[in-house]
Amino acid sequence: MKMSDVPKKPSISITRYLKIVNQAINYYPEGLEPNKTSQLAHARFKIENQWFTCMDSAYDYGYQFNEGISLMVTLEDQGEIDDYWEKLSTIPEAEQCGWLKDPFGVSLANCP
Repeated sequence: MKMSDVPKKPSISITRYLKIVNQAINYYPEGLEPNKTSQLAHARFKIENQWFTCMDSAYDYGYQFNEGISLMVTLEDQGEIDDYWEKLSTIPEAEQCGWLKDPFGVSLANCP
């Protein structure tokens, strides 16, 4: 489950990442209330030959991301690091020594 305090959390985060890597999003069908047909059910996407799955639900499970869940991004040079940092970084106080947090609380390690 993708959980955070950001409204429409997984849909927004996946849409943001899909601008970088294009894959598919699946929405809830009718009849699965309280979920809405405009709400992300799950998405499967691939970044650098690694598959990821993101899920959402109208139910509040009370989970938040923390540093126990993180992604490592292997980059070629400082230019590539700067490019990814600009696109993904939004919580400056959480960022140091190559680590950043996206707006949804996911920690990423940028490794040259």
